[in-house]
Amino acid sequence: MPDYRAHIGRRIRQARESQGLTQCELAKRLGISYQLLQQHEVGQKLNLDRMIAIAETLRVDFYALISGQAASPSRRGRKVLELAGALASAASAIAV
Repeated sequence: MPDYRAHIGRRIRQARESQGLTQCELAKRLGISYQLLQQHEVGQKLNLDRMIAIAETLRVDFYALISGQAASPSRRGRKVLELAGALASAASAIAV
């Protein structure tokens, strides 16, 4: 299985940098420490709620953030659910 978390982390960093935000600035907007944001940007400690919050705060498309590709509106919902299911399964496997 590819390490999708690292790819998501890179896209978070790219989105943050494209908006001219520092890690401290984005972390403050999210209500988290910059150290936790650093971990997110390398794909660690990511969860669905936090990824949604990051996408909303950066005003980027959630699907594009997690997949790295744009989708047509008709496919977006199905793909998001598929990716959310994969994330939940991975989180369950790690928690065990």
